[in-house]
Amino acid sequence: MKLNTQEVWTAEEYRHYQKTKQKPSKGNKYGAVRAEWNGRKFDSTGERDYAVELDLRKQSGEIKKVQYQYKIVLEANGQFVCNYYIDFRLVMADGSIVLAEFKGKELPDFKIKWAMVKTQLSDIEPNATLWLVKKQDGQFVTVETFKP
Repeated sequence: MKLNTQEVWTAEEYRHYQKTKQKPSKGNKYGAVRAEWNGRKFDSTGERDYAVELDLRKQSGEIKKVQYQYKIVLEANGQFVCNYYIDFRLVMADGSIVLAEFKGKELPDFKIKWAMVKTQLSDIEPNATLWLVKKQDGQFVTVETFKP
């Protein structure tokens, strides 16, 4: 027995389709809402809010520099696997490096990539520390710290 798989569109979505011949976007399937701040786009409001906090910490002198969407090339046995863009690369006031990832929800593909980053961290960014950051009870909490 085949189930009915027809999509249901609102009148506005149908008019959009008639004009553009493109299906309407249904948004992020995990509920993340893209956000913008200071001219920069973020994948979620949580990531944006953490960027605001990092900017305040930079203004206070705790952080020297913030880089967004820092590219990391992941390899296995010398072969390219994928590019991973960690949310923030921080240069702290003492010169130490922190790679920080904000996560609202940890999905299986993230867990695999995070494990690969940890195994390759000393090659990717020697002497760096990894932070996994989440928002709990309205506060940003570093739930995991890793330094090889």
